[in-house]
Amino acid sequence: MGAYAVIYYNLLNGNQKDLPRVNKICVIAGPYDGIMNNHKSNQPTSGPLMQLWDDMPNQNKILPTGKPKIIHPEYRMLYRLRKNFPHQARVLNIYGNLGNGSNSDGVVTNASALSLGYILRDHVSFYQTFQAFGAKAQHSELHNNNLAVNKILTEFLWAKNYKDGSASELDQ
Repeated sequence: MGAYAVIYYNLLNGNQKDLPRVNKICVIAGPYDGIMNNHKSNQPTSGPLMQLWDDMPNQNKILPTGKPKIIHPEYRMLYRLRKNFPHQARVLNIYGNLGNGSNSDGVVTNASALSLGYILRDHVSFYQTFQAFGAKAQHSELHNNNLAVNKILTEFLWAKNYKDGSASELDQ
């Protein structure tokens, strides 16, 4: 929930003068409009967090306007705070697609991850998405020595090409 947490924090505190101001944010596999109900033992079965596990593969989609077709309650709250997000921020939103027809990383649907764009559009100086695809695009694998993700993160954060001797196809 780190991606969600950093977005929520900046929606609450992003323009406060007495706090550090963010310039760049990279989020990976953020569940902004629901999390897939995979019936796992670590999912809450009661209380307010139970409501977050209400997304299903291929149920929601991003409309041509950028708005999600289905708006879950948590997303509505994030959207209401959108004007508080730091305007100078540059945001990279990385998400995964397993390529198995679920249009998800196995935990977060692409629609949920991409719904961030509708919240931040017209409120940040730069917004870009990156889709990782295939087996290494699984939710927990996105940050686990994923060369495609490492490359885009390096380019975004430091404006440098990522070099790795084991991945000559990434050399430019």
